[in-house]
Amino acid sequence: MTRLPVLIKGEFDRLKKYNLFTTNMVVLVFWVLLAWFLEGEVLLEFIPSIFLMESIMMTILLVGATLFYEKKEHTINSIMVSPRQRK
Repeated sequence: MTRLPVLIKGEFDRLKKYNLFTTNMVVLVFWVLLAWFLEGEVLLEFIPSIFLMESIMMTILLVGATLFYEKKEHTINSIMVSPRQRK
């Protein structure tokens, strides 16, 4: 439990680094609005799906942001270059 603040701070730093904090808030508002309009029994059945979809959506956003910034900084080209094999 002593590492929880470190994990939370790391998550906020990652969101800030990739400019995903705003996107994360939009997704959060979407889930809150969805939960607001669902009835209690339906919401209880839907909660596991919400956690699964949230993790998938944030992973897709993070991969997209990583690819965008890596392409912008031209580091993918240097990774793709491999030395020539000698015979």
